[in-house]
Amino acid sequence: MQFYSALHNQNKIVIDGTYGELARRRFLNNILLKGRGAVFNRDYEKIISLLRANRPQIFREDYVRQMKKGVRYLVEEAFNTLPPAKEYGIKNWLELFMIRNHLVTTTAEQARSDKMLINYMPFIQPSLLKIIFQTPAGKRNNNLFYKIIKQLSPELSKIPLVKGDVIYPFGLGTLSTSVYIRLKGRTKTGYKDNLQYDFLNSLEEYVQDTINSGDFLSCDYYDHQEIKNIVNGYYTNKNLSLANDLDWWLTFDIWRKNLHNR
Repeated sequence: MQFYSALHNQNKIVIDGTYGELARRRFLNNILLKGRGAVFNRDYEKIISLLRANRPQIFREDYVRQMKKGVRYLVEEAFNTLPPAKEYGIKNWLELFMIRNHLVTTTAEQARSDKMLINYMPFIQPSLLKIIFQTPAGKRNNNLFYKIIKQLSPELSKIPLVKGDVIYPFGLGTLSTSVYIRLKGRTKTGYKDNLQYDFLNSLEEYVQDTINSGDFLSCDYYDHQEIKNIVNGYYTNKNLSLANDLDWWLTFDIWRKNLHNR
């Protein structure tokens, strides 16, 4: 987003492909595979466990308990307001659940970027979402887009695709892509760089100043000791496995400061 002003000055716009997964039935597949029964039986705790992402514990336990209660409330509300999964179809239900509970979290950043330049997100337009839900769930996959690309711009089909740090051939099916990426990840033959490490290392002085600042120490919901353990573990003990944890907290902290400064 820091480049948006520069793009605006060049009279350029942004076309953001975020949420293209909605048209390829790629969201919440872990629930589809492991929690189908939990959806049909309204097993909230099972669903919450499948929604959970592994993140460093940077918040105090009492705040974590409050957040868990909030998640439970949102899941219950979804079941009480969405169409029954058995009647609507579990794949459609999961897509709608994603739109209701995840898509809305992007609206604040979208509103902020709209003040800087034209930022168009085609995959969340109501007209396209309507078409997506009119398309049978079984046909919402990678092949749909491969076909469109080959018809409208066949030269693009010669360019390999990228997921994370793995390069994979154009044209792989949904399951084949998942297997290919997982195998590449295990063999660690994908492209690797030190960008994250270089970035975090360049911010060491800023990070150290931050964890000793009054603003940080007065933040009531932070687990200050846990965050300091992450920072010291990475910078002092050279534990590179903490890079993602440090990156995640730092991203959240910058977002927190920007939110308070609005």
